[in-house]
Order: sequence, then C-alpha cells, then structure tokens
Amino acid sequence: MQTTIRTLSTGDVMVFDEQKRDLYIIDARHAKNFDDQKVKDAVSAAQAMVKAGHAHHFDRAALKTLQAALAGVKPLSV
Repeated sequence: MQTTIRTLSTGDVMVFDEQKRDLYIIDARHAKNFDDQKVKDAVSAAQAMVKAGHAHHFDRAALKTLQAALAGVKPLSV
C-alpha cells in the first residue's frame, strides 16, 4: 500500500492512501499522537482517529466534489 504522509503548515497531518484514493486530515491538536505511529499502520491509525473524532476522512467522491468546487475559484489580482 502506498501512503503519503505530510505535516501541513497549519500543524495538521495529511495521510493519503494512494491505492484507495482516501485522504485523512488529522487535527493539529491530535497530530502529536499520530507521530508515534509506524508508516505501515498510518491508514489504520488515521481511520481510528476519524472514529474518535480527531480527524476527517475524504473518500474519492468527496475529493472529486472538492476538486470541482476549487476549479471554479479564481485568484484575485493584487
């Protein structure tokens, strides 16, 4: 299983399951609890954090909807 794990500028942690195309965003307040997890268990750990209410899950359909919404955003000129 290919998994991408990144710490975002907000302190949140992003876990992306490339095989299933699932995205998990772990709240910055709970990210320190996630750091101890091994990479091979990252997705299952993220799923447990979703169940505990400490993370958000975006499946393929949700990501498609989000991508469509962002496609209509136009940057403001300075």
